[in-house]
Amino acid sequence: MKRKSMLFAIIIGVALISALAIQAQRPQQMPGGGPGGDRPGGGRMGGMMVSQAAPLESSWAQLCFEIGIDDAAMTKAKKLYKEAWDKRKAVVQKAESSSGDQQAMQSLRGDAEKINTNLMTKLKDVLSAEQMKKLNDWAAQAQTQRRPQQRN
Repeated sequence: MKRKSMLFAIIIGVALISALAIQAQRPQQMPGGGPGGDRPGGGRMGGMMVSQAAPLESSWAQLCFEIGIDDAAMTKAKKLYKEAWDKRKAVVQKAESSSGDQQAMQSLRGDAEKINTNLMTKLKDVLSAEQMKKLNDWAAQAQTQRRPQQRN
């Protein structure tokens, strides 16, 4: 009797472990899009794609901590970043609520890139030529690093 109970427990244990392993390997569903979602390219994935086109968070950190600017320039730059942030936020919201239409997503990504280009143009009036060069060099390197991830 003990032998049958032990064999039954082992079979149940193996079945449970197998089911958990299979579940762990499944791609997670993302609300509004992504693997297994109902709108590929839309939802959060679309918002992330747009955010990557205008990487405000990382460029702000680069400016503040790596390049280092004085308080007067920081105050001016903060206003420019806030303006860009608000514009990008609106574009991200459009992307998240989109139906995943690839043409619309490309258009929204283009809008985000324009926001970033406009910010960089305005920063030329705030930063020194050396600081601007450092920021542009960083941006070019960051863009190169993001590209392989975007193709996947």
